[in-house]
Amino acid sequence: MNTKITIAGTSYDAVCNLGSEQFYRHLTGRDFNLDLTRVERIARSEDVKERQEAASELLEITKKLAFIMIKQAGERDISRLLAGLTEADYIGWLCNFNPGDFTQETYTQIITCWKKTKETSVPAKN
Repeated sequence: MNTKITIAGTSYDAVCNLGSEQFYRHLTGRDFNLDLTRVERIARSEDVKERQEAASELLEITKKLAFIMIKQAGERDISRLLAGLTEADYIGWLCNFNPGDFTQETYTQIITCWKKTKETSVPAKN
């Protein structure tokens, strides 16, 4: 799915597809779906500290997914894309932004795009 993500008033081309999940695993060594599900579960906790930790973690995983999605839009060669998905490249990319640049709207755009990829594109059979 091709989309746009707005960060600090700048619109970026982004791609979100099944490959994004594997690129996330390559960058982090973790499964995005499991991370998101865990964070969403903790966010429903009655413990305020747990909810704050969940919100902080959600911001981190979402920034990583945004990095991946924007990189996917700019590089279609998988080998080169994988080579550019390192922790150093991620941190270098983050250095282009200020802490307040990732707004709630930015996170919503990213997670909404991700959840849309989970919807089936095959029509139901009667």
